[in-house]
Amino acid sequence: MNLCTATLIADGVGQPLRVQAANLMEDIAVLNQELGRLRMSVETLQRENDQLKQQIAAVHQRRSESEAKFYTQVAEVRKEMLAMQQNVQNVVKNNNEELLKHFGQQMERLGTKVQSTVSQLKSTEKEIASGGVVFSDDYPKEGVVHVVEKGDTLSHIAVKYHTKTVDIQNANRIADPKNLKPGQTLFIPQKIAR
Repeated sequence: MNLCTATLIADGVGQPLRVQAANLMEDIAVLNQELGRLRMSVETLQRENDQLKQQIAAVHQRRSESEAKFYTQVAEVRKEMLAMQQNVQNVVKNNNEELLKHFGQQMERLGTKVQSTVSQLKSTEKEIASGGVVFSDDYPKEGVVHVVEKGDTLSHIAVKYHTKTVDIQNANRIADPKNLKPGQTLFIPQKIAR
């Protein structure tokens, strides 16, 4: 077989090798585009994973701080209770009206402090029970509306609208991004060029 015949015959159907080469080059270009999209998706997922790690660390930090503050306040309450116990003993011993007045004031302060401590503890427990998700209002206030379709994920929606997943999550107060429902309406924040 000579060079002329090899140029004219390709894979048994008579296509020139140049056509096959062009088709292969086009396939490679398509694969490179898809590879680029996949890389973008992986980078987006990595950024979102890093943001979630930061949010979890912040929740743990707040929880530790709340617990430390709670235990400090409990210690203060105990100290004040011991002081009040001593005052009660003095009142009984001396039967002095001034001490009774002072004791009443201490009781009021203690009651206020106990109420404050209990409120803070309840607030911390609610935050922990809600998964520790803290939403931010730091996202673009302009955007579009998207109706969730079957198979949609926050990542795919974010890529589609060229925005950040965390902005969609914050704007719609989505605690669990895996819990999207078809038909659900989402506000998609977008930076509008002016």
